Amino acid sequence: MEERPDSTPMMSTDDEVYSPSDDSFLIADHLSTKEASHVLDMGTGTGILAIKAALLGAHRILALDINPYASLCALRNIRLNDLGDQISVLTCDLFSSLREGILFDMVIFNPPYLRTEEPESRRGWLERSWAGGPNGRAVLDRFIAGLPMYLKMGGRLLILHPSYGVRATIRKLKEMGMGVSVVATKKLFFEKLLLLVARFGKASR
Repeated sequence: MEERPDSTPMMSTDDEVYSPSDDSFLIADHLSTKEASHVLDMGTGTGILAIKAALLGAHRILALDINPYASLCALRNIRLNDLGDQISVLTCDLFSSLREGILFDMVIFNPPYLRTEEPESRRGWLERSWAGGPNGRAVLDRFIAGLPMYLKMGGRLLILHPSYGVRATIRKLKEMGMGVSVVATKKLFFEKLLLLVARFGKASR
């Protein structure tokens, strides 16, 4: 697929929505839609990665988020960039509202991974975007469990991960028959971020 002429996406934000940061930009900087016409952007937030995928040439993108404010924010940004024909938005918890049999060439996920003891019932919408529970895996493990039903054989997963717990994630993905590679890292003052690419049925590259 040919990349569209470069342009800077117009983006709006919302106080109840996670604003793009180092983790979002790490994914965006290494995003490629080669061999990926049908893309799922899980936890889309402002829609930045869905929009980037569309600008890179993906024909059909589904942007999901549990946060209704994020869905509205993503819709605004999709319309600002005149990409409504390529990107659809759905509000739901992970894969819960997807019909069986729908398969994607690529799934993108920047999951909530920060460790927190605060009960989920006390978290606002913004906190849900980064809070991963006591071990940081509350959302991540549910995502991994549901992934095989929606990713095509040979399809790619592009996922952001902190350095803690990454071995467990790589092990789980390999047990599902995926090849896994670390394609980029970024050192922050409090943590090291890793960008993983995993592919069903073949070594990742």
